[in-house]
Amino acid sequence: MGARGRTAQLGDARGSVTVEFAVVLPAVVVVVGLAAGLVAGAAMEIRLQVAGAAVARAVGRGDSASATALAAELAPGGTVRTIMSGSVVCATASAPVPVLGAVRLPATATVCAANGGR
Repeated sequence: MGARGRTAQLGDARGSVTVEFAVVLPAVVVVVGLAAGLVAGAAMEIRLQVAGAAVARAVGRGDSASATALAAELAPGGTVRTIMSGSVVCATASAPVPVLGAVRLPATATVCAANGGR
Protein backbone atom coordinates (compact mmCIF):
# COMPACT_ATOMS: atom_id res chain seq x y z
CA MET A 1 0.00 0.00 0.00
CA GLY A 2 1.42 3.37 -0.93
CA ALA A 3 1.49 6.60 1.00
CA ARG A 4 -1.64 7.72 -0.75
CA GLY A 5 -3.63 4.68 0.50
CA ARG A 6 -2.58 5.26 4.11
CA THR A 7 -3.57 8.91 3.92
CA ALA A 8 -7.00 7.96 2.64
CA GLN A 9 -7.48 5.53 5.54
CA LEU A 10 -6.36 8.11 8.13
CA GLY A 11 -8.57 10.76 6.61
CA ASP A 12 -11.67 8.86 7.71
CA ALA A 13 -10.61 8.98 11.40
CA ARG A 14 -9.55 12.62 11.54
CA GLY A 15 -11.48 14.61 14.10
CA SER A 16 -12.75 11.56 15.96
CA VAL A 17 -10.52 12.30 18.96
CA THR A 18 -11.97 15.80 19.15
CA VAL A 19 -15.51 14.44 19.11
CA GLU A 20 -14.71 11.82 21.77
CA PHE A 21 -13.07 14.48 23.93
CA ALA A 22 -16.10 16.77 23.55
CA VAL A 23 -18.40 13.94 24.63
CA VAL A 24 -16.28 12.85 27.61
CA LEU A 25 -15.38 16.32 28.92
CA PRO A 26 -18.81 17.10 30.48
CA ALA A 27 -18.76 13.77 32.33
CA VAL A 28 -15.29 14.54 33.68
CA VAL A 29 -16.44 17.99 34.80
CA VAL A 30 -19.42 16.47 36.64
CA VAL A 31 -17.23 13.86 38.36
CA VAL A 32 -14.71 16.51 39.45
CA GLY A 33 -17.58 18.71 40.70
CA LEU A 34 -19.04 15.85 42.71
CA ALA A 35 -15.62 15.04 44.19
CA ALA A 36 -15.18 18.67 45.21
CA GLY A 37 -18.66 18.61 46.74
CA LEU A 38 -17.80 15.51 48.74
CA VAL A 39 -14.65 17.16 50.07
CA ALA A 40 -16.65 20.28 50.98
CA GLY A 41 -19.25 18.08 52.69
CA ALA A 42 -16.61 16.27 54.73
CA ALA A 43 -15.00 19.56 55.74
CA MET A 44 -18.39 20.97 56.76
CA GLU A 45 -19.18 17.83 58.77
CA ILE A 46 -15.93 18.24 60.71
CA ARG A 47 -16.62 21.95 61.32
CA LEU A 48 -20.12 21.12 62.55
CA GLN A 49 -18.77 18.47 64.94
CA VAL A 50 -16.22 20.94 66.32
CA ALA A 51 -18.90 23.64 66.66
CA GLY A 52 -21.33 21.26 68.36
CA ALA A 53 -18.68 20.04 70.80
CA ALA A 54 -17.55 23.58 71.68
CA VAL A 55 -21.12 24.79 72.18
CA ALA A 56 -22.12 21.74 74.25
CA ARG A 57 -19.09 22.20 76.52
CA ALA A 58 -19.73 25.95 76.89
CA VAL A 59 -23.41 25.44 77.75
CA GLY A 60 -22.43 22.63 80.15
CA ARG A 61 -20.15 25.10 81.95
CA GLY A 62 -23.00 27.64 82.07
CA ASP A 63 -21.37 30.02 79.58
CA SER A 64 -24.25 30.68 77.17
CA ALA A 65 -22.77 33.94 75.84
CA SER A 66 -19.59 32.15 74.81
CA ALA A 67 -21.67 29.37 73.25
CA THR A 68 -23.47 31.85 70.98
CA ALA A 69 -20.19 33.41 69.85
CA LEU A 70 -18.63 29.99 69.25
CA ALA A 71 -21.61 28.88 67.18
CA ALA A 72 -21.38 31.96 64.95
CA GLU A 73 -17.61 31.60 64.57
CA LEU A 74 -17.33 27.85 64.01
CA ALA A 75 -20.47 27.23 61.93
CA PRO A 76 -20.96 30.35 59.79
CA GLY A 77 -24.23 30.21 57.89
CA GLY A 78 -25.46 27.34 60.05
CA THR A 79 -27.52 26.86 63.17
CA VAL A 80 -26.69 25.29 66.52
CA ARG A 81 -29.47 24.04 68.82
CA THR A 82 -28.88 22.80 72.36
CA ILE A 83 -30.93 20.39 74.46
CA MET A 84 -30.33 19.81 78.18
CA SER A 85 -31.30 16.43 79.56
CA GLY A 86 -30.29 15.80 83.14
CA SER A 87 -26.51 15.57 83.34
CA VAL A 88 -25.97 15.89 79.58
CA VAL A 89 -26.07 18.83 77.17
CA CYS A 90 -26.42 17.97 73.49
CA ALA A 91 -25.75 20.45 70.70
CA THR A 92 -26.97 19.83 67.16
CA ALA A 93 -25.20 21.91 64.52
CA SER A 94 -26.50 22.04 60.96
CA ALA A 95 -25.58 23.92 57.80
CA PRO A 96 -26.11 23.60 54.06
CA VAL A 97 -23.28 22.11 51.98
CA PRO A 98 -22.93 23.35 48.38
CA VAL A 99 -22.69 20.48 45.89
CA LEU A 100 -22.31 21.31 42.19
CA GLY A 101 -22.85 25.03 42.61
CA ALA A 102 -26.47 25.88 43.41
CA VAL A 103 -27.44 22.47 44.82
CA ARG A 104 -27.23 22.49 48.62
CA LEU A 105 -27.57 19.46 50.85
CA PRO A 106 -28.05 19.65 54.63
CA ALA A 107 -25.28 18.46 56.95
CA THR A 108 -25.91 17.85 60.64
CA ALA A 109 -23.77 16.81 63.61
CA THR A 110 -24.91 16.15 67.19
CA VAL A 111 -22.42 16.19 70.07
CA CYS A 112 -23.10 15.76 73.81
CA ALA A 113 -21.11 16.92 76.84
CA ALA A 114 -21.46 16.79 80.63
CA ASN A 115 -23.81 19.40 82.09
CA GLY A 116 -21.85 21.23 84.78
CA GLY A 117 -21.39 18.21 87.03
CA ARG A 118 -25.09 17.66 87.66
